[in-house]
Amino acid sequence: MYIIIVGGGRLGYSLTKALLGEGHEILLIERDAVVCDIINKELGGICLRGDACETAIQAEAGTGRARCPARMRRLSPACWLVPAASPGPVTLFPWP
Repeated sequence: MYIIIVGGGRLGYSLTKALLGEGHEILLIERDAVVCDIINKELGGICLRGDACETAIQAEAGTGRARCPARMRRLSPACWLVPAASPGPVTLFPWP
């Protein structure tokens, strides 16, 4: 399954590693160039640097073919999983 994860922090990075380990095709979008470079070196070029709110980045990421875009935000009250066919986000699990 092709999954887009937005945010390369601890949660997004851990989720990315776990899903890669299960054989999924992952693209991680990260705004910070240094973080994106580290992720690309460690996990094999799967990080796209940019702002996931920008339509050009969304198009480059291939959001149309993603089965399950996931958004990870440290400051959010919850982590959100946004299925491509869903009209909006649904709670993946509560943020501690």
